[in-house]
Amino acid sequence: MGHHEYVGLVHDKLNEPLRFMVRFIRELGFRPVLLTDVCRKALHEHFYSKEDIDDLAIVVPKLNVPGIAVPSILEELKRRSINLEHCINVRDPLSDTFLILMDRLGITFPFLEAYRTCRVKPIARTMLHKKNLTRGQFAVHSITNPERPTSMSLPLVSKPITGSGSHGVALVETENDWLLSLQAAHARRGPDDFSIAGFRPRSQVLLESRYYGTEYEIDGYRFQGATTICALGFKHHNFSEIGVREMGGQTYYPGNIPAYESADLRLVKWVHEILDALNYETGVFHVEAMAKGDHIELIEVNPRFGGGGVTEIVHQLSGVDLIAECVRLWLGLKPDRVPAVSGTKSVFYLVQYPSLVGYLRTIRKEGMYPFPFRQGQSVTARWLPLVTEGLQLDYKDREQYLGELHIANVPLAVEELEHVVMSLQDLLRELSFVEEVRRDPDLKKSS
Repeated sequence: MGHHEYVGLVHDKLNEPLRFMVRFIRELGFRPVLLTDVCRKALHEHFYSKEDIDDLAIVVPKLNVPGIAVPSILEELKRRSINLEHCINVRDPLSDTFLILMDRLGITFPFLEAYRTCRVKPIARTMLHKKNLTRGQFAVHSITNPERPTSMSLPLVSKPITGSGSHGVALVETENDWLLSLQAAHARRGPDDFSIAGFRPRSQVLLESRYYGTEYEIDGYRFQGATTICALGFKHHNFSEIGVREMGGQTYYPGNIPAYESADLRLVKWVHEILDALNYETGVFHVEAMAKGDHIELIEVNPRFGGGGVTEIVHQLSGVDLIAECVRLWLGLKPDRVPAVSGTKSVFYLVQYPSLVGYLRTIRKEGMYPFPFRQGQSVTARWLPLVTEGLQLDYKDREQYLGELHIANVPLAVEELEHVVMSLQDLLRELSFVEEVRRDPDLKKSS
């Protein structure tokens, strides 16, 4: 590819990954075109000059509503005579807009089909069933139909058709839960209805069997069918009236901890089979799975780097920057780094969320702080803030990460993770890494 080709970047958050990707795309010799609904003033204050905004940013209303965003983007691209050769999206809530935009532009590139397969979840489920790589049941269901499919027994999990993460995920254990899940899906419906690969994300949900066991995550990349694992991990989710929320976990470099070796070998073999079955030839991945005994079930394949503090942890463990590799592989370039053993064998992490509706008055700066990890054991922990002061808070937002606390080289057994995570969550809040206020100061929203 030449040095003047345009690369679209669909994004709606002014955060460090976005700043890095804009800079890195330029370093690779391409011209990034930011497709966003962030206001021009905020873009200018964070990292764009006014000239750059006029030249390389297309600001549209409501980026997560394809019926509004896509026509506006198409109009601006035509007006500016910009011909996109590639386009990147690592923001799960924008999957619909991204896929519809690619179809309207007629853009094709090798990673796009793998991305579509993973983001439109029923496609991935169907492919895995054909390869006998899942024992679970699934069904696509209209949210206007109150009758639960006879093929789906309780308990089950209801998920959005597209996207990822815990947003919109509901655990259905009773008939009342079933009706509440349909009501919640109705409440999430946007102003437009559309079809992607024959499915209707606004008016359908994906129903899946509920899996039990230990939840694992696998981070790495593929290049021409060869799988490179950079980190493995297991984590704990909390199920409450708010919904499903990740509370913490432990990530480690594969093979670094002898007690995990047999589980590591199973996970690595399994993820290679899964990616083969999904025709995932090249690209960064963040895979989530549930394992019980020797059996492993896929939760989802994310065709991107992990969120929150995942990339920081992976880099610490393996030396690989998955954000950079994501961009390189998305654009069809070779990976730049291979993982290597470092002095960090494992990282235990806790996620902090809002506890109220209001705003974030203060948040501690990134740094190393003493932390009472266990009774009589004080460790040095790294606090990683993920948002900025003034952010509007909502404790019901299951994916509003405020920050993470990372503790290196304190390996835990799988069976003790839940107890340690939940016992330290209250302590994390007591140590006041963030200060929350219940009223809205009318400060600018940031992230």
